[in-house]
Amino acid sequence: FALLAEHRDRLFPAELFADLFPSGRGRPSIPGEVIASVIVLQALYGHSDREAVDALTFDLRWKAACGYAVDAKGFDSSTLTYWRRRLAASERPQRIFEVVRQVIAELRKVHTPTRRELVQYTLVVLVFVAFMMGLISMLDFGFGQLAMLVFGDGAIAS
Repeated sequence: FALLAEHRDRLFPAELFADLFPSGRGRPSIPGEVIASVIVLQALYGHSDREAVDALTFDLRWKAACGYAVDAKGFDSSTLTYWRRRLAASERPQRIFEVVRQVIAELRKVHTPTRRELVQYTLVVLVFVAFMMGLISMLDFGFGQLAMLVFGDGAIAS
């Protein structure tokens, strides 16, 4: 849900659906990014059109993921059929799922560290910080001793 909510505009830009409404007169009342998000969640959860619209209407997670206002009422389930029909008749009927496949492929490239790796990285950072603290402390002590040697111990001679 969070991925769709955060990246919906970039995943499903209006240009992705421009060829479905070429005349410019018959623009859809529901934005393409909302429909695409509903279709993705519908496929993920195995919902019928009516169940998907009900989920969009009553489930706040669906509303957030699809960019639908909290107080907005759902649309008629036939809207999904209408969009699917337009998609099927287009040159790229699978465009929504092509985007989803691209995202999945990109996410597979991300390596999530294991618990052992996290512990190892933490120990490396702690050892490095301890080393740097020791080095800076030694430099500070050395420069302090050098300043005492050059400028004296600060006692006023009488």
